[in-house]
This record gives sequence, C-alpha cells and structure tokens, in this order.
Amino acid sequence: MCGRAGSRRVEARRSVSESGGWDDVERAEARLDVRSHERERKRRRRGRRLAVARWFATIALPAIGSAAFTAILEAAGGDLRAWSDAQAVAGVIAALLWPALVAGWLWRRRGLVNALAATLAVFFAQIGLTFGLAFTVLGYGPA
Repeated sequence: MCGRAGSRRVEARRSVSESGGWDDVERAEARLDVRSHERERKRRRRGRRLAVARWFATIALPAIGSAAFTAILEAAGGDLRAWSDAQAVAGVIAALLWPALVAGWLWRRRGLVNALAATLAVFFAQIGLTFGLAFTVLGYGPA
C-alpha cells in the first residue's frame, strides 16, 4: 500500500512538470492571494463599522436611557410615590441599567477595563442627563 501511494505522488509530479502544470499551480496561488486580500479587506471594514457603532452607542445610549426614565416619570405623573417600592426600584433599574449594560457588551472585545469604563461612563452620563434635564428643566423630583 505504501509503495502505491508513493508511486502516485511521483507520477503526479512527473505529470505536473511534464505538462507544464506549474501554470495551474501559480494560478491557484494567485486565487488564494486574492481571496486572502478580500478576507483581510472585509475584516478591516467590519472593524471600522464596529468602532463607529461602539462610539455612536456610547454617545446615544445615555440620551436614550434618560429619555426612557423621563418617559416613565411622565407616565407616573412626575413622581413614583403611587408605585410600590419594588415597582419603583424595578422601574428605575430597568430604565437606567440596560443602556449601560449594552455599552459594556459592545465594548467587551476591547478588554474588561474598556467594557467597564464604557458601562460606567454611560451610566453616569445617563444620571447626569436625567438630573440635568428631567429634574431641573422639566421640574420633576422633590419639591
């Protein structure tokens, strides 16, 4: 068996060299190079899109979360006293936590420190927007 496989290889080499088959090999290598460059180009493009999405989300998510929390306050009539304590805590957490977690998830591939920093940045920006806009400008909060 071993001799047979070896003889096939020798025959294949002879047929490639005798028939000028090196042109086929070179064309195959050229196709592999083209495909490799195409994959690399797609990888770079995907990386750029992800970077734009990360930064856009880091900027947009605090505004979205603050608007969601403000909408909850607006629906409740400006304060949450009519809600039970559990409902109020769940509403605040639901409105304020999800944008920060989404930002952390988007930044997860850049490392734990970056993901944590993005999470905290979105959370605190959202708190700042909520207090600055909803409580100060719209008059919500303690009277």
